[in-house]
Amino acid sequence: MQNITVISLDHPDLDDILDHGERLLWSGEPGYGRRFLQPVGDEWKLYIGLFVGALAMWGTLPFIDTEARFGRDEAVWVYGAFTISCIGISLLLASQRQYVLQNLAYLITDRRAVICRRGRNWRFVVRYTSSPAPIQILFLIR
Repeated sequence: MQNITVISLDHPDLDDILDHGERLLWSGEPGYGRRFLQPVGDEWKLYIGLFVGALAMWGTLPFIDTEARFGRDEAVWVYGAFTISCIGISLLLASQRQYVLQNLAYLITDRRAVICRRGRNWRFVVRYTSSPAPIQILFLIR
C-alpha cells in the first residue's frame, strides 16, 4: 500500500482529478451489490447464521414448560425481541452496503488507477485497497 495518496475535493471536476496530459481509459462503478437485496462476500453467511439461530431458538419453544417460572409466554417475548433485532441488523448491513457501493467510482487512466468515494467513511476504501500499482483515492465531499 505504498503508492496510495488520499485527496479531499469539494465539487470536483474530471480536470481536477486527472493530471495534465493524462487520458481516461476506463471508468466504472461496482456492478453487483448496489441493490438492497444483493449481498456480497460473506454477507450471505451472516444472514444464514442469523436465520438458523432464530429458527433453532423458536424450535425450542415447544420444550419449554408452561408451569415454569420462565414459561412460554416470557420465552415468546424474548424470542420475538431476538428475532426483531436480527432483522434490524440485517436491514442495517444491507443499507450500509448499498450506500457505500452506490457512492463508489473507479477511474483507470494511462498513468494510474483512481478510486472515487463520495460521502463519509472514506477510510473504508483505504483498508480494502492493496496493489503495487499507483492508486489514488479521492474523498469527494458533497
